[in-house]
Amino acid sequence: MEQERDDMLRQTSTYAGALLLGGLLVLLRYHSAAAEPAPATVEGTITYQGEPVSNAFVTFKCRGMSESLYGQTDKQGRYELYSRMEHELPIGKYAVTIVKRTTQEDHADRHHGCRRSRRHSSQRVVDLLPEHYGDGPTSGLIAVIEPGDNVFNFKLSDVAPKSNTSDVASGRTAKLSLN
Repeated sequence: MEQERDDMLRQTSTYAGALLLGGLLVLLRYHSAAAEPAPATVEGTITYQGEPVSNAFVTFKCRGMSESLYGQTDKQGRYELYSRMEHELPIGKYAVTIVKRTTQEDHADRHHGCRRSRRHSSQRVVDLLPEHYGDGPTSGLIAVIEPGDNVFNFKLSDVAPKSNTSDVASGRTAKLSLN
């Protein structure tokens, strides 16, 4: 009888220990998930001379990272960034470039000696925004992506911006005007 009671106590304490351990694991899992930062999202609007810029390509490039973040504006100049390599956008400081280009046909008559040959046609790429916005070092556009929702609105002008610490956009919502 005493042996049965000891076996029953041992079994009960084993079950209680397993339940306690399982409960602790659930609590640790919940706590670590709650402590993880929220994934970052980035969206915003691009305007040039007060008008929305449609079909522009927006690139966020972080020094030391091989991959950039990309977006394209819609008709209202709105964009949303995405990463080709990762599901979540990496947190950090980024140089921003914005380009909108088109191709134009060049027509030229080619002369060979006294005879006129066929008309030659070629395409050339034309920037529709000031060129300095298409180059990271000269764009002057810098953004700091933080966990959670980030909004970066860029108001572009013809004047090349001077990049300094006041030009850094950070926080949950930022408007960056570089005139």
